[in-house]
Amino acid sequence: MEYFNAQGVKPMYSVVENPEVQSPHVTVSLLYSRKPKELVDDFNKIAEEHVQTKVGKTLDQFVPLQRLEVNIDSEARKAKPEMQDDIIAMLKRLNKI
Repeated sequence: MEYFNAQGVKPMYSVVENPEVQSPHVTVSLLYSRKPKELVDDFNKIAEEHVQTKVGKTLDQFVPLQRLEVNIDSEARKAKPEMQDDIIAMLKRLNKI
């Protein structure tokens, strides 16, 4: 108990009757005697580690895509004949061709 008193830890005691145990023993839990802020900090640290693991897995799955060169003018001319003129006019207004 001197160890916990030296660290300023408030121990929590509990008494449980167990007929299988010949002599009683006392356990002290450091986790439950900690301040809520310390517990929240622990939770946030563990949660951040999980997030970093997920991000790492996502980055490992990154697949580079091939660059496709598309000629907009030739693609516009592949449209239905009745729509070709409208599409080409619009692309010219947008300075795409």
